[in-house]
Amino acid sequence: MRGPARAAALGAVAPLAMALAMACAGAASAAPSAAAPPRSLRFSGYAWSVVSSAEPRGPGPNRFDPRNAYIDADGRLVLETAFRDGEWTSAHLFLKRSLGYGRYRLVLAPMDRPLDPATVFGFFTWDDDPAFANREIDVELARWAIPSAPNLNFAVQPAEGRPDRSGLYRLDCSARTTLAFDWGPEAVRFSAENESGGYVWVFPAGDEPEPFGAPPAGRERIGLNLWLFRGLPPATADRVVIESFDFERLKR
Repeated sequence: MRGPARAAALGAVAPLAMALAMACAGAASAAPSAAAPPRSLRFSGYAWSVVSSAEPRGPGPNRFDPRNAYIDADGRLVLETAFRDGEWTSAHLFLKRSLGYGRYRLVLAPMDRPLDPATVFGFFTWDDDPAFANREIDVELARWAIPSAPNLNFAVQPAEGRPDRSGLYRLDCSARTTLAFDWGPEAVRFSAENESGGYVWVFPAGDEPEPFGAPPAGRERIGLNLWLFRGLPPATADRVVIESFDFERLKR
């Protein structure tokens, strides 16, 4: 979610010997209803709050329009960026309750083109309490306005200037893709997988890092968003279609 951290880390990342070709963005889906959008919705058996902002706010800054998050005719969650009323708008929502330690998993529909370099898709934890860097654990599809940058980002905040706290890869999203992280008291195990291959990154990789390792559970909630890095205008609108979300409490 914190783009500058990942943008700063890109220069330190060595080329990946088995990097996949980038091919991410908007899967086709049904158009949203013309009716007034709800401030909440149900998806995969969970209740979600949809963010609405009349003025630009973080991340970005962006203006978040609730019309950009909706359920399509197949029961999938669609997130869009859209040019509305003379400005670019984004999508943002949060799970209505905290789930704590466990396995969080999203399945993304195949994408027919790469996301715009300025567009960020986020799947993350967030606690309004600033302790432990807001307990922020990030899975992002983003290039931070650098067209040649890797598009898959894993991080445990604070990660700015800390390559030990983030993993960057190139992921082909033209096939159905599963994004997941297993969060426990000792570590966070990230993964991304589809028919083209996959990646796994575990934090921490060794000794306890500063200022802390895996953050302890608190009142964090899962967030999903599609937004524009630094509010930069994209060349074209983007769409991400999420087929399912699930959570499994891990056995100790």
